Amino acid sequence: MESEWVTSSVGEVSHVVTKGTTPTTLGFHFQNDGIRFVKVETLSSDGAFFPDKFAYISEEAHHALARSQLREDDILFSCKNS
Repeated sequence: MESEWVTSSVGEVSHVVTKGTTPTTLGFHFQNDGIRFVKVETLSSDGAFFPDKFAYISEEAHHALARSQLREDDILFSCKNS
């Protein structure tokens, strides 16, 4: 059975479309421990995480970056390559 494609905009099939940011843009710094921060180099080409490549941020930075926090079923893509 052949199905047809439906054309939609990203905004029509998502709740939020946002551009992530980095802690340094807001004056924060990466640290040795704390809350995990996903960078493009943290992801393999098949979408798995490299735990040894996680960066970490403070609780304060985490709250400041609330609009960029990943949630279950999110789609994450990078417009930059590592």
